Amino acid sequence: MSRPQINPTTKATQAIWNDTKKVYEVWDGATTGTLVNVDYDYVSVAYPAATTEVYTFKTGGAAGTTVATVTVEYTDATKNFISTVTKV
Repeated sequence: MSRPQINPTTKATQAIWNDTKKVYEVWDGATTGTLVNVDYDYVSVAYPAATTEVYTFKTGGAAGTTVATVTVEYTDATKNFISTVTKV
């Protein structure tokens, strides 16, 4: 299945595959979504391992308060398949 065309409202917009629903869903930092259900105005990403991405959501910009952290674990370094997603 090909990735849909997305017109991002911010640089933080991503298409995330929902394997349960078999559709791509938009993850947009300009709106409050279901995974990160709090307001935020800044998102950073870290890559602590070849199979891990950690997204940190903050209010008040880069030096602000962390309101949520989402860790995405992939099955291998190709990042073709998500193993788990954890929100703290």
